[in-house]
Amino acid sequence: MIFKPFRPYVYSDDSSKSLSKVVSPPFDTISPKRAEELRKSPTNIVHLTLPEPGSEKPDQQFRKWVQEGVLARLEKDSFLAVVQEFRKGDVSLQRTGIIGLVGVFPDDGTVRPHEMTFEKPVSERVDVMRDLGGQPEPIFLLISSARFEKSLSKAISSGTLLLDFEEPIGVVNRVFLVESPEVISEVTKSLETESAIVADGHHRLEATRRLASLHPSDHFWSSCMSYVTSVHDAGLLIGGIHRVVKRKVNLDDFMGKISEYFDMESITSINGQDSMVIYRPQGNYARLIPKSIPPDISARFHRSIPPETYVLNELLFKTCLGFSDQVLSDEVVYQHDLSQALESVDKGEASFAVLMPYWNKNTFIQLIMGGDRLPQKSTYFYPKIPSGIAINMP
Repeated sequence: MIFKPFRPYVYSDDSSKSLSKVVSPPFDTISPKRAEELRKSPTNIVHLTLPEPGSEKPDQQFRKWVQEGVLARLEKDSFLAVVQEFRKGDVSLQRTGIIGLVGVFPDDGTVRPHEMTFEKPVSERVDVMRDLGGQPEPIFLLISSARFEKSLSKAISSGTLLLDFEEPIGVVNRVFLVESPEVISEVTKSLETESAIVADGHHRLEATRRLASLHPSDHFWSSCMSYVTSVHDAGLLIGGIHRVVKRKVNLDDFMGKISEYFDMESITSINGQDSMVIYRPQGNYARLIPKSIPPDISARFHRSIPPETYVLNELLFKTCLGFSDQVLSDEVVYQHDLSQALESVDKGEASFAVLMPYWNKNTFIQLIMGGDRLPQKSTYFYPKIPSGIAINMP
């Protein structure tokens, strides 16, 4: 994999108070309500990642920020090392990674997507990046390499603190400027024989490759700004994305059919959850364990037992409950926040929710490196990398 330093633009005011007003979650995790709140800050990155129709064009907005001193370009080719600290329940966790440029065009197979992409969001990202003339947020890549982990540790210890801020969700981000030629060389060499798995940013990656193919003489688009971390980092969490069923459904009416394919076991809590769980109002949990997978379903996949997301869609929703693809699209909501999924059911806004467990990292790696592509919304990588840490421009 080609990984090289670059000279990004960064926000010039490094006070935590100011940075909290200009960074945002990745564009595809922001609700319309949250986007509206973020736009109240005139210099929030969301003005570039999710520009409003009729607003100032992204390239004009960007140039204005540079002229006003809101953004400044780094003086040397550098990497940005990122340390994130957060909590999962009572446990304190930390994850480290590094931002640079990854070669993505021509596609040599060293950057491997794990989810399918769709034309509409790819086209939207093409428009956003073309109108800006650059890449306003990084994609998120995973590496499985002890050598990379060692070079990453050296990059952080040698770096200079550049940004320090806490997100509203409680994740503390510290960004270090890595300028040492020796360290940069060591990081680059640690990745040159490696392949990466795309965690987040599939549509941004595809949009970058499309722009590269449309403008072959413009080598800027042949690389993609990317955050790279180790898949083995204890601070990398791979959650499933919960399904909240808005359609009016009484599961008791379908128990005969459900029992053909699943064992259902009532449980009192989801602490240590290791399987799919159905949640009905007021604390009614039931573990959902597949027991019979029809050959016509299992034959579609590379593994003898398909990932839980396939089982959920094909067996529970379609075979047992009779949901069409249209119903799945219109009346099943994807929710990564567990508390919000439970709240939707308890408030009567949904009939039930299917709670998805965290992924086993080794299983995930084996699936993707073996050639599997998961359905959209199969994984939720946490914590995300905030948009606004760096902007890549020609």
